Amino acid sequence: KTEDIEGIAGITSNLGSILYESKKYSESITYFKKALKIRQEIKNMEGVQESYLTLSNSYRQLNDYKNAYDYLSKYHKLWDT
Repeated sequence: KTEDIEGIAGITSNLGSILYESKKYSESITYFKKALKIRQEIKNMEGVQESYLTLSNSYRQLNDYKNAYDYLSKYHKLWDT
């Protein structure tokens, strides 16, 4: 069951990546946040870390440097654990 849920998170994140590559950054954030929520619920910390980084990149593309920094900080905090 956890594998199925992680698969859903992965697919959701991939949809976000497609939108990101299409320069639809606001829409990509929606999918990256959904993937993050799923990964947090199943305690997939590698996936959570990946989600933080993709969210940071999306916010940076929107020139929303506060959110970009916040998510990048969360990414680094997990990296250090």
